[in-house]
Amino acid sequence: MIIASIAMFWGAFYWLDHDLKKQTAAITEARYSIRRNAGLLETLANLKNLLPRVKLYEGKLNNLIHTRDELIDFPRYLEDLARRHNLAMNFSFQGVAAPAEAEQAGSQNFSLDISGSYDALERFLKELELTSVRYVAQLDNLDVSRQSEGYRILTRGRVFFR
Repeated sequence: MIIASIAMFWGAFYWLDHDLKKQTAAITEARYSIRRNAGLLETLANLKNLLPRVKLYEGKLNNLIHTRDELIDFPRYLEDLARRHNLAMNFSFQGVAAPAEAEQAGSQNFSLDISGSYDALERFLKELELTSVRYVAQLDNLDVSRQSEGYRILTRGRVFFR
């Protein structure tokens, strides 16, 4: 009878130990989930607080990147820019435009032939590619040659649209 009692005691002890380990693992997992969800909720709250600023910058970016139809004024903009820097210029759009997608701006290729003094060409290129607030343009290559009255640049580039 004593042996049976000891066997029952050990059986009960083993079952309780096993059950306690399962419950401990479940509690640990639940605590981990709570911490993870709390972190996600905090991140979501921070993102919701940033939404008004994001909308503000989204509007400013939309003003910076024109629609495809507004690219009709791009050659006139370049002519005015060249005139301000006392440069001779020839411009043409090239090929078919790459369409805008949800997460990426569209682009239209162009070629540009400009001539004038070195300093004027440098100012023109800086204004076009770095400081222009009217259009977002990227020059892909430059071919510079010296002429009798200054320099000539042949270039291809892209102007972006939304």
